[in-house]
Amino acid sequence: MNLAKFKSIFLRIMIGCLVAAGMLAVVTVLTGQFNEVFAKSLFTILLIALHALVSFGYIDISEKKTSVNDLTFFHNATFVLIILSFITSIFGTWAIISSSLVVKLYATYFVLLFAILHGEILNQIVGNDKTMDKIVHSNYLFMVIVVLLILPVIYSSDASLLGDFYYRILAAFGIVDAILTLVAIILNKLYLQKHPQVNSALFANVPEATSPPLGASQTSQPKRGPSILIIILVGFLGVQLLGSLLFALIGNKAASNIKNVNTDPSPAVQIKDPTSSDYSYETEFTYKDIDYTCTKKITGTWARESSAANAKNSFSFTPANQNELYDYCYPTDTIN
Repeated sequence: MNLAKFKSIFLRIMIGCLVAAGMLAVVTVLTGQFNEVFAKSLFTILLIALHALVSFGYIDISEKKTSVNDLTFFHNATFVLIILSFITSIFGTWAIISSSLVVKLYATYFVLLFAILHGEILNQIVGNDKTMDKIVHSNYLFMVIVVLLILPVIYSSDASLLGDFYYRILAAFGIVDAILTLVAIILNKLYLQKHPQVNSALFANVPEATSPPLGASQTSQPKRGPSILIIILVGFLGVQLLGSLLFALIGNKAASNIKNVNTDPSPAVQIKDPTSSDYSYETEFTYKDIDYTCTKKITGTWARESSAANAKNSFSFTPANQNELYDYCYPTDTIN
């Protein structure tokens, strides 16, 4: 890859964006109008310049990496994701794709970038020790499963439909994934301490603050410090591990409490304990003293009823769209 040529291209792009932005500003001043098209055009120019600047800086950093142990695949994948980010931002600006899809795509890019960094760092550990190799290969499996479990959460129209058990499985795999990676990194650090002659992109030699006097022999082993990518990965793994543990310890208990709060077993329809300002999505509810069953989830709000007719059901559901009530729901019972 001719990095110098790419740097020249992106530098020209940034200069072109600067000229285009200036011309657009002049046209806006002369016409005295700044409509939506002008705003989107200016924002597009800024996005092009931003991504060109990021690419230019990233290529400049990559040029300075001369070690054979550098994370080549991670660097190449990052560059590809920068290009995908540029395409996504342009499509989102001109409403070619919806804003919700833009958010989901960027969430996907983040997950993929973290997974690639994760896998590339694990790949640097393979080949030194059989025990570490087994841990890393197991870690690959759990890492792929976690990524595959996260994608439905990102793209689901209603993440709650996946169910509580799905998130418990995701949390469990996330905990195992994080622990295996941390164990592999610690074992790799111990291995490098015993074998100082082994080169590593993860733990590089740290230069001594003072050099020994002339003629004195150097007996101490060189110190190794973690690379910035190791620090970033461990930080994200710490968040992943903490989040999974919090969900396992708190989330399940909170979910079970929600299911049991203010439910009345006597009426035909089980009523939750919402507030009047909360939107909810229901397939069974009571509306104007009539129990309804719907073929799809209906959006609406709950409100407390104080009339004698609703003595059994202390809450009544009001659909946000009456047409949905008539199109998808049918009465199942009338309260006397």
